[in-house]
Amino acid sequence: MAATEREAAPLAVLAQSLAAAAFARIGNGVDAPRVPQEVLRADLWRAARDGLDGTSVDPVDRVLRPVPVVLARLLDEVRPHLDGGAKEFAEQALPSLVAAGGEASRQRAAFERRGVGAVVELLTGSGDYPEVARGGRR
Repeated sequence: MAATEREAAPLAVLAQSLAAAAFARIGNGVDAPRVPQEVLRADLWRAARDGLDGTSVDPVDRVLRPVPVVLARLLDEVRPHLDGGAKEFAEQALPSLVAAGGEASRQRAAFERRGVGAVVELLTGSGDYPEVARGGRR
């Protein structure tokens, strides 16, 4: 889950460009790749549990890979479908997002520091977490 606009925006650009790539393939008579529901459910679970620090099934070759590798491969796949501004944004924002970490790592760090109450404070914005404001890892 992307907790901030800074985290959600590059993922939204990637999702939009994946849709554009799929529509282009279909328009050219190429079937869109089919991903079994079980794989999608497992990846959703992994994403919720581990976030950017975890692994994901690569949709191209169905090999389990680190999320940053899958994101980079997806960006390579959709690059032709990004216009100038979106391309530049995605090429800068995705690596920054991976370097900063995501919500799952911040929640784990909050839990390790002070337990479930700290996670609730983090999610509601009521806690004092300066690293969250910067979007950085601890």
